[in-house]
Amino acid sequence: MRNTFVKIFLILLSLFTASIGFSQSVFKSDWYTINPVNSVALRTYYLDSKYPRVRYFLNNSDGEYLEKRFTPFLSADGSAQFFSKLYFNYRFNINHTEGILLKKATAKLQLGSVSFEVGKQNVWLGHGYHGSLLLSNNAEPYPLIKFQTEKPFRIPYIGKFTYLMMNGWPKDFKIFAHRFTYLPVSWFEFGITQTVVYKANYKIWEFPKIISASQENLPGRFNNDQRASLDVAFYLPFLKNFPPFENGKIYFEYAGEDLEAWWQKEDNVWVGPLGFEFYDPGMTAGLHLAAENTELRIEYSQNYKIINLFHQVHTGKSYQLYTKKWYLSRQFDTFIPFANYGSNMGHHMGSEADDLYFEVIQKFNNKRLKIFFDIERHGLASGKGSVYTENVSPEKVYQSGLEIIYPVKNISVSFIFMWNYYKNIDLDPSLLRIVPSQKLSLNEYITGFSVRYDF
Repeated sequence: MRNTFVKIFLILLSLFTASIGFSQSVFKSDWYTINPVNSVALRTYYLDSKYPRVRYFLNNSDGEYLEKRFTPFLSADGSAQFFSKLYFNYRFNINHTEGILLKKATAKLQLGSVSFEVGKQNVWLGHGYHGSLLLSNNAEPYPLIKFQTEKPFRIPYIGKFTYLMMNGWPKDFKIFAHRFTYLPVSWFEFGITQTVVYKANYKIWEFPKIISASQENLPGRFNNDQRASLDVAFYLPFLKNFPPFENGKIYFEYAGEDLEAWWQKEDNVWVGPLGFEFYDPGMTAGLHLAAENTELRIEYSQNYKIINLFHQVHTGKSYQLYTKKWYLSRQFDTFIPFANYGSNMGHHMGSEADDLYFEVIQKFNNKRLKIFFDIERHGLASGKGSVYTENVSPEKVYQSGLEIIYPVKNISVSFIFMWNYYKNIDLDPSLLRIVPSQKLSLNEYITGFSVRYDF
């Protein structure tokens, strides 16, 4: 195994060196710029673990995973632009398990303040930093088409607006998503986000019916799996008047796995002050504070405890306190997780879980030190004695680590170390079914090193 790794590492190192030499050529004129390689990076990780899993997926890393002991990567990205309207970007990954993989590739046409994009990539929706309840970059990128505003458009006396709409084709289903934001003033933002997981071949004129969810949960071809959220963000530019702070943000997202609303045929009743309410809700709350050389982030997410903000719609239901329904597509013959190639496309914590994350970044001239701590709990609906299973203790994952980034001219060297402590380990191999094993705990160590060259 050791000799195999050495050979792979030397091959990747030679490719890294060749990429540097090749990328010295930049083709440029008045109407185009072509950069065959913008940057190349050589990374290697060492995973020391006795956890009974085949792979360790890195959070929010486009589905990248580590195998036990050494996992090396070589990545390269390039770009091109024509007439300042047509843009191309790509990224390749090379490792010893998948070989050469086109990780991302997009073509974008920008016309004024709007753009149309097609390719293979991920879309992150919402203010969440450590995870996103509805859609993130945690899983492998997938083919998609996307329309969005490149900058907010303004309506006099009302405020600014942005909009994003996309349709993607992950491995096992299709997904439609869109997000609308409203900024009445510079320091406040309100957002609405919706995702629709579906399998039918819809016509373009049928999508308004899909978006409205008017026939959701009814038998027929419009019974899809939807999630939606409302979010607010307060930007804190006034903090510059209170040294050493310079800026900050407070944000909150309220999301649902299902919906009760007056326009849905199965409900047909006005609910609460807004006319609708989320079933099986989840939420994210976060704080970001920034000083000249220091940043602090705190974020908490949960999708196991049912807390209705506007109207209690779970009263009298057998699961009125807790839910296990997040990220399971319920309209299909079998339950299909909201995942692409084994990674959750939403928040990496999965279903019936919560996550508390702390991060401090300290800059020393051009060097950067990041220290982070994370607590995830899995199987919380079962662990609280719901109607689904007997009362058990949830799986707990404590993660602490640090990352050091040291740039020298065009070269950036980084080192990362993570320590994971697992308590009541989940032994079920499925992605979203949590079966904690009581009194079974272990430690896990991940060490990573990378060298990146930017041109």
